[in-house]
Amino acid sequence: SKCNGFVAVKNQNNTGNCTRCGFVYGKLNCRKCKNTNFRSVVFGIERTAEELGKAFPNAIVKYLDAETKLEIAEGVNQLIIATPGVEPHISYSGIVVLDSHIFLSRPEGNSRIRFLRLLMGLRSLLREKGELVIVGESNNPILQTFLKSDPTSVAELLLSERTETRFNPFARTAQVEGEWSALSDIKEHLPNLAQSWGPVSNEHSNQEKYPASILISVPRLNSDELVQWLRAIVVERSVNRKSAILVRIDPYDL
Repeated sequence: SKCNGFVAVKNQNNTGNCTRCGFVYGKLNCRKCKNTNFRSVVFGIERTAEELGKAFPNAIVKYLDAETKLEIAEGVNQLIIATPGVEPHISYSGIVVLDSHIFLSRPEGNSRIRFLRLLMGLRSLLREKGELVIVGESNNPILQTFLKSDPTSVAELLLSERTETRFNPFARTAQVEGEWSALSDIKEHLPNLAQSWGPVSNEHSNQEKYPASILISVPRLNSDELVQWLRAIVVERSVNRKSAILVRIDPYDL
């Protein structure tokens, strides 16, 4: 987008909105291939388990996600489908990572780092001579980093991106969520050297309590000034019984 933020689209008939500055895009197209088609990056685990169960009729299929948790022991002819983070810590003869593009295309700034850590954790669960297969683009820098065990190259890439977008560790960024009027007032009284984006709607994040959010960024050396200024705003709003705001400093899922 124009401010280097990510564009969110709810469905095929919807326009795109920048999640950072709120700019509305009437027509979306890929910067590389100019294609105007797009699709969802999220699919249900139940559908995945159903399809794999048909492909492997002689195997016992079990699936786990945040809501479905089972006690799973090591066994023969067992196919386990799990969402990232809830996979059983047992030894595996083979591991297949499906839809790596989900992690690699998420708007969160740390999603690729989390994915790299996930791959390293999964590799440690393999039995001797076990195999790990990742479904994705072979030339992706994150996947190449994992295959080559070369974290330095991807660290340099991510640092350059964060420098361009003014994110940690180049700058200190605060995400403030609250009512539209409260965020507009905050934006009008920013401290020196502060840069802001938004307010934008929180509709894409299903956040009901705080309908909108704003990003405020300052140089790293001005971190204390930003934190103290935001703390004073929170106290002032509480004392005067104004609508509450939520402040997060360098949130992990930003």
